[in-house]
Amino acid sequence: MMKDRQLRIAIIGLDHWYWAMGSARAVALNPETELAAIVANDRDQAKATASVYGAEWWGIDSAPVLADPQIDAVVITGTTASHDELATQAAAAGKHILIGKPISRTLTGADRIIQAARSNDVRLVCFGAGPNPGDPVKALVDQDIIGEPYAVTSSVRAIVPLRAPGVAEPGWFVDATQAAGGAFIDHAIYAAAMLGMFFGSTVESVHAEMRKMVHKEWTVEDWGVAFLRYKNGAMGTVESTFGHTPYGINMMVVTGPKGEIERRGAQITMTTQGPPYNNPHTINRLPPNPFYRTIEDHRAPAIGNAAVAADMITEFVEVIRTGRETLNSPEAAREGLEVCLAAYKSVEIGAPVRLPLVGDVDVPAILARL
Repeated sequence: MMKDRQLRIAIIGLDHWYWAMGSARAVALNPETELAAIVANDRDQAKATASVYGAEWWGIDSAPVLADPQIDAVVITGTTASHDELATQAAAAGKHILIGKPISRTLTGADRIIQAARSNDVRLVCFGAGPNPGDPVKALVDQDIIGEPYAVTSSVRAIVPLRAPGVAEPGWFVDATQAAGGAFIDHAIYAAAMLGMFFGSTVESVHAEMRKMVHKEWTVEDWGVAFLRYKNGAMGTVESTFGHTPYGINMMVVTGPKGEIERRGAQITMTTQGPPYNNPHTINRLPPNPFYRTIEDHRAPAIGNAAVAADMITEFVEVIRTGRETLNSPEAAREGLEVCLAAYKSVEIGAPVRLPLVGDVDVPAILARL
């Protein structure tokens, strides 16, 4: 029985290495899992990664992995453009799936993946579809120390994404045919998921602006900001950039009627109108996040081993074992994708876009006109 043995998990795709490397290490170290295989487009990269993390098999073809009845689950961390085909094939093969963010480049693709998982009775968990397990800001909001949040401001100023550890060029991350978009969706997808859970509501409309401010040669935007209006009247502002600083800045302010929670890097500051935080109180609740370090720090393939990857693998295993629901659900992933796609649509028409979206959004065509 699966409950009586380790789950054998394969990593398919090392393109989104920020999640892939951390996941590989987490699977290798988790006592309930075994790293069965590494699949990558680059043979040498697949072999080297398998050697670092102790996978028993490596290769460039996912077919043997999906055909292996001894492999229980897969972590899909290829280019976003590869998600639809890989995920539907994995579901058809009966493999449980942990998939990179965003779930797809289109809502049609997201729906295909979700339906394939349902039809084949496999568990589908999605990176970036909700708060990471144990997220301290979400825990503080749930404790009601600031009351019901009515506004959130989120800003991520990331370094230029690296094609591979230590490779100071962005590769597929700035290719509009392979990614779901550029700087905006790359990190705004996280905020889109979080804000809805903070507010307990869904987005009513999105108004966005995007530009190629610095890297005008790219086929994607390097700066974007969106204003989100929620059905319950709450409001969110989400900004995300690539390459405007040589290091990363990641901050969020959650405002409620009784106070504010501010996260800036690894620090969280609580300020409330009355006790216990009527004087600002700062704590270090988050481990250093390698996603936002400088390029020089991204030299070793182990740099992607953020604690959040280990938490996500633990979450994935528990969902498989027990069948319980997860905040990182496919439905939440689709909702976050729809919000981000509405932002690109808003850029196209120069006006707010109301949800739900009707039809798919041609992001590459929109970005080509920036």
